[in-house]
Order: sequence, then C-alpha cells, then structure tokens
Amino acid sequence: MAQIIPIGRAPPPQPALINHAETRRRSSLSPYQIRERVKLGTFPQPIRLNGRDPVWREDEITAWIEAQSAERENGQGDKSGP
Repeated sequence: MAQIIPIGRAPPPQPALINHAETRRRSSLSPYQIRERVKLGTFPQPIRLNGRDPVWREDEITAWIEAQSAERENGQGDKSGP
C-alpha cells in the first residue's frame, strides 16, 4: 500500500550508510582500532542490518573525522587509545 504524503511534506531523507571497508578507508583505522574505539565510546557505534556485517552512518563518520581534525588544530591530538 502506497504511503500518502501531504503536498509540501516529503519524508525525511534516510541516512547514507557505509560498509566496514569504506569506514576503514575514510578513518584510516584498522579493524582492531575501530573495534577498540567503539568499545571505548570514542568512535561511532555500527549498525548491524543483517545481524552480522556492520555499517555506519556516513554523517556520523564524517562528524568523527571533523572532530579529529578540530582536536588536532587545537593542539590536543588523539588520546583515545589504539
């Protein structure tokens, strides 16, 4: 059954998702480093759509990268572990 959307109101856009390989490429982190930082709460949590393969919201990874750049520019560096 089709969803009826009132004129002028579009559904909110779905967030883009990126897979583990793309997350590694963008973050320059190894699988181990990603896993450890997720455990520490210093990296975005993955989503498991099929119960096995993790994906991440692209906007969260982009925000994490921007935060890392801001810390570097402020002279704080990366102190989040592995």
